[in-house]
Amino acid sequence: MKILGEDRPTNFGMNCWIEYCELRGVSVTEMGDDLQRIGDGGGSGREIRDLLWAALKDGARKAKIPFEFDNYDIGDGMDDLSQDELAKFFVEMTESMQAKVKQNGGAVTKKKKTVA
Repeated sequence: MKILGEDRPTNFGMNCWIEYCELRGVSVTEMGDDLQRIGDGGGSGREIRDLLWAALKDGARKAKIPFEFDNYDIGDGMDDLSQDELAKFFVEMTESMQAKVKQNGGAVTKKKKTVA
């Protein structure tokens, strides 16, 4: 995603969700509610900004590149994004989430504990 003058990687894995929850002080269930509101065209600008920050932060971590921005910096960068660029971000997020669900056979799975 091109933001703040550069193409930057995004990642929508578990670490992204954890970053979002920690930043916003919400549970995973509340995060799901936030994502539903955003998907329905609602939610606040803060939720969208913070989700983008978490995805960019985790993308940088995974790519092993520095990430020195806070969520307010990302909000400033969002000022330069077109509606099409924001829409592309949400499509990438949705496709990433759907791919992860497919990998798990359509469900979230837990590792089984084995007793020795």
